[in-house]
Amino acid sequence: MDAVEVKSGKTVTHEFFRAIGRWKEIAGESAGRTFLVYGGDEEYKREGHSVLSWRNAGGIAG
Repeated sequence: MDAVEVKSGKTVTHEFFRAIGRWKEIAGESAGRTFLVYGGDEEYKREGHSVLSWRNAGGIAG
């Protein structure tokens, strides 16, 4: 099961990962990929989550 967290901010902070990290703990073995979609332009991995620009969020489904 994948999870997506969406934030409007353009600067990613540690706080952005609080809820999705908690979900991953609760989901345990059922946890799949985790994505943080934000208002900026860069894309990378951070704290075990894929960080995606809102411009490319449509690629999550595929």
